[in-house]
Amino acid sequence: MITVFVCSGCGLHFPSDEIRRCPECGGTLSAKELEGRGRVAAATELSVPPEGWAAPHRLVLAQVDGGGLLLALATSGTPEVGSTGRLVRRPEGQLSWQGDG
Repeated sequence: MITVFVCSGCGLHFPSDEIRRCPECGGTLSAKELEGRGRVAAATELSVPPEGWAAPHRLVLAQVDGGGLLLALATSGTPEVGSTGRLVRRPEGQLSWQGDG
């Protein structure tokens, strides 16, 4: 299970509570528990990421079951669009994508 924060106004989902109001509509955010299962909507690999990030840096945009689109780090390789897996919260607080295959 992962906790995400959902805007009461527009329904956007956010991976953490670092923001207090929705930047899109100004709505309040409330916590929602999700299993974290989903499907890859898009994925990319940064071969020259910003300073302080490891290379290659793989990012996944996941359509989460019961939730919205969330951005996560890929843990092993760059997944194919449409592949399934789940999001987990890393000890540092970031979301990580773990593919099924």
